Amino acid sequence: MWKNTFADKGDGLLLCFAKGIGLTILLMLLALSLNACAYRPFQPNPPMYELYVKDNATESDVKAAMRKCGYPSIAGGSRGNSSEVVAKRENCMFENGFKYRDGYKGICSLQSAQNTPACQSDVRISK
Repeated sequence: MWKNTFADKGDGLLLCFAKGIGLTILLMLLALSLNACAYRPFQPNPPMYELYVKDNATESDVKAAMRKCGYPSIAGGSRGNSSEVVAKRENCMFENGFKYRDGYKGICSLQSAQNTPACQSDVRISK
């Protein structure tokens, strides 16, 4: 029968145009997301002593408390330490009035550490 070849070509052009716009938008989003990394690339973790805060406490106070609580390095890192060791250190800091700057409640707030003996007498529960 009668076939409108002109309309078919128009539909094809419209579809091709829409695909072109979609690809352009996708490329723009990709460029923007990559550009964000250029201004602030992946940053290392801050030293551990910068994570703890306490009213009127100086940096020296934080470092002294960390040493007293058994942190081997005030710069941080608890790799290789058991949950028990980490919980004891954190609880010691909490007992001395320190808290995490970002509001993190420590390893004892994690479901995976709930059965850790040091978390059974969690000092944050009693306060």
